[in-house]
Parts: sequence; structure tokens; C-alpha cells
Amino acid sequence: QRILYPLIVWTVSFGNAKLVPAALVLVNLVAVGVAAAAATGLARAASLSRWVPFAIALWPGFTITVTHDTTELVPQAFVLLALWAFAVDRLWLFALLAGMAPLAREVNLLLPASFFLWSTAAALRQRSPASFRLVIACALAMAPCLVWRETLAIALQSPVAASSDIGWPGLGWLQTVERIVAGIAGRPTALAVLGVAAVTSAGFVVLVASHLPTAVRHRSIAPVTLAWSSLAILMALLTARALPLRLTLRT
Repeated sequence: QRILYPLIVWTVSFGNAKLVPAALVLVNLVAVGVAAAAATGLARAASLSRWVPFAIALWPGFTITVTHDTTELVPQAFVLLALWAFAVDRLWLFALLAGMAPLAREVNLLLPASFFLWSTAAALRQRSPASFRLVIACALAMAPCLVWRETLAIALQSPVAASSDIGWPGLGWLQTVERIVAGIAGRPTALAVLGVAAVTSAGFVVLVASHLPTAVRHRSIAPVTLAWSSLAILMALLTARALPLRLTLRT
């Protein structure tokens, strides 16, 4: 179901299996550059801080993506290009790019879905042709992922499995904190894990809350805020059971 990254690699390697390992790394490295360039354009178009592109391009998780040939970078490049296209009012380009991202990692369907909800609410208020065009564009952006999943379900004669790593809210963060502390200071007590998780979570909430009022009033960033909030809710429900301890410590 995450066909885009391997499809790009297959194209870059000209279908030559011997070139695939190098092509995997090359495609992800190019994706870092594309993401940085798109973030720069987005920051300029939306009048964001000049530090935004650095924060995105230097995200530590991208190191794991490059060294392990995982799929995160390709969809993030498409997401940032889509956000840039939206900020500069290239509506149909936004729809195309936002529609491609979920084909590399299905969680990115939250982007066009959130934009669809935001644009629908705006269209009901404004009732203008431009607002309804945005609704249509966002709806079309959701189509490729949904059509591809149904195609796979028909071809495999079974539903495409959803993630099974869903748990209680905050459980994944507690598990991650426990593993990090265990690697640094030995096995922690439950009280220590809860304390560290509570302090870091409180700081995160305060940081988000301080920027939220400005974000929701920003024309280019308001729908991004909705998409980000949807992703944050999903992340809060994920467990950390699939993350090896050694990977946590290296990160």
C-alpha cells in the first residue's frame, strides 16, 4: 500500500535490481533536498520564520529514514510541496501533490482530509465559487489513496490491514520514556517514568497552546493546524512496541 517510494526507486534504478540499494539511499537524500526547498518556499510564501526550513530539514528522524531505507521522506517531500502550492494559490497542483503523499505512507491522508473539512466549513460560510473549487480539489486529493487501497483489496481478495499499534492515549510516549531512561540510568520506577512523561508533555502542550491562536488566524497555516492536530491525536494513540530499544537509544 506504500507503493510510491518503491515505484520511484524502480524508475530511478531503471528496473535494475543491482542498482536498487543505491537508488533507495539516493531517492531519500533527494527527498531531503526537496523537502528543504519546499519548506523554504513555504516559509517565504506564508511569512513564516526563516528557521522553519532548518527545523524541517534537520529533523533527526530523517537520519533513521536514510540509513534504514524507510518510507517517511518521500511523502514528507510531497506534503511540503503541497503546502507550498497551497500557500501560493496553486490549487490543482496542491491537489495532485497532496494526493500523491498518502501513496507513500497512508497516514498522510490526514492532510487532504483535514483540508477537505476546513475548506467545506469555509465554503459553507463564504458560498463563493473559489471556496467550492477548494472543496473539490481537496476531495480529489483523497481519491488516489482510497482507490489504490480498494484496488489492493480486490487484487489480494482481502481488506488492506490497518495499523495494529493503537493503544491508550499517551501509552506510546510512556513506553518511549521508559526505554530512554532505562538506557541511560537503568530500569526506572513507574513514578519516574510518569514524572518525566508528565513534564515533557506539559511543556509540549504549553508550546502548542502559545502558537495556536496565531496559527488558526493565518490563511495558509489554519488548515495545516487542523491536519497537524489530527496527526497529533493519532500519534498520541500509537504504542511503541514495534520500536527496538537499541533504535531508541541511537536516536
